[in-house]
Amino acid sequence: MNAVEHPGVDGAPVVLLIHGLTDSLESFAGVVEALTPDHTVVTYDRRGWGRSRDDEPPTSLADHAQDAISLLAGRRATVVGHSYGGVVAMMTAVLRPDLVASLAVFEPTVPFTDWWPDYDEMMQRSLGLTPMLKRWSEGVPRRTSEQRAADELSMARDFSFVVTA
Repeated sequence: MNAVEHPGVDGAPVVLLIHGLTDSLESFAGVVEALTPDHTVVTYDRRGWGRSRDDEPPTSLADHAQDAISLLAGRRATVVGHSYGGVVAMMTAVLRPDLVASLAVFEPTVPFTDWWPDYDEMMQRSLGLTPMLKRWSEGVPRRTSEQRAADELSMARDFSFVVTA
C-alpha cells in the first residue's frame, strides 16, 4: 500500500486522511500543507487506486478499514474521509473506536441507508453540477482507456461492499 506520513512536531496529534473513488492521496496536498507541522498527517492510496492500484484487491469494506487501522500503528488519531473514504473512515471507527479520537466525513457514500436518494433522483440532482464539474476538470490530464477500465473495476468492487440487495 502506498502511504506517506508527513511528520509534525514532537507529540503532534495524528490525522489520517482517506480518499474517495477515482482519487488518490495527492488530492489531500492542500490539507496536508495546512495541517503540518502542527499535526502528523498520514495519507495513502487505498487498494485499487493511485499507486496502490496493483496491490491485492480488498475483499470487503473491513479490508479497507484494516488498511487504515494498520497505518495508525496503534496511535489515536482524527480520521477524515471523503466520499467513499468517509465510509472507510466510519468502518475504521466501528472496528477500532479506541484509535479514533474523532471522525470527520465529507460527502460519504451511503447508498445502503433508507434515506439515501435512489439513482434516478441522484442523476436528476446532478444535472446542475455539470458546469462546475467541467470547470474543475479543465487542465486535468485525460485518463487512458486502461486507467478508466481499472477505475471502473475498483469502483465496482468498492461499491459491492456497501450496497445491499
